[in-house]
Amino acid sequence: DEKNIQKEPPAAALPKEDDTQSQHGHYIIGTIEDLPDEINAIFMSPPWGGIEYGKISEFNLDCIHLSNKCGDVIKGQELLSIAAGAAFKQRVTYFLPRNTNGMDVARSAVCAGYRGQFELEQNIVGGKLKTVTAYFG
Repeated sequence: DEKNIQKEPPAAALPKEDDTQSQHGHYIIGTIEDLPDEINAIFMSPPWGGIEYGKISEFNLDCIHLSNKCGDVIKGQELLSIAAGAAFKQRVTYFLPRNTNGMDVARSAVCAGYRGQFELEQNIVGGKLKTVTAYFG
């Protein structure tokens, strides 16, 4: 719907003079009330743990740790469950590092309520595996 396309960032996304969190690149884009009644699909590319993720031989979704303003931690498997519950027909895409354990992703998908197949796509650039994209729903 063309009327919902924003050419400029919303004012809420711009840092405020006294906003100490903006120094760390943290912006509040909106609230839950700003979301539409139905979300067709969700694309997630959460932080993988900085440069440390490359030292892990097999990356699993619980290596992902997100925290809210209250300090509560959401791990990657729980994030998948939340997204699956929010997206129409559980259509979720998860962008992950190259050393992702596919069996762990499958177990996480079952825990999130997925049944049937999902797809893991290896993203290769210059002949080297760079990332993995998981498609659900």
